[in-house]
Amino acid sequence: MIGSCANGAFDCAIEPLRQIARPFNAVTFTIFELPEVELFEIMEAGIMFGLNVEIDRDGTTLSFDSSYGVRGRIKAKRVAVSFEPRPAG
Repeated sequence: MIGSCANGAFDCAIEPLRQIARPFNAVTFTIFELPEVELFEIMEAGIMFGLNVEIDRDGTTLSFDSSYGVRGRIKAKRVAVSFEPRPAG
């Protein structure tokens, strides 16, 4: 388990995710059914600074800060996470 559980909420700091993602080239979040979206400073490219994941009975909320570009939060009914391996060599 990444992060800690408290009262049914799952909070995830970026550092534990970074430990899992280290051998991977990319981590992709695919989000489905978006009842809430609040995004600010949308640009063509961005650098995510921090990520917080909260899971409750209504879905999953991804909140993120940026050091450059988009920041905000997205609430989704379902989130899938996939990892792309780094090329060998």
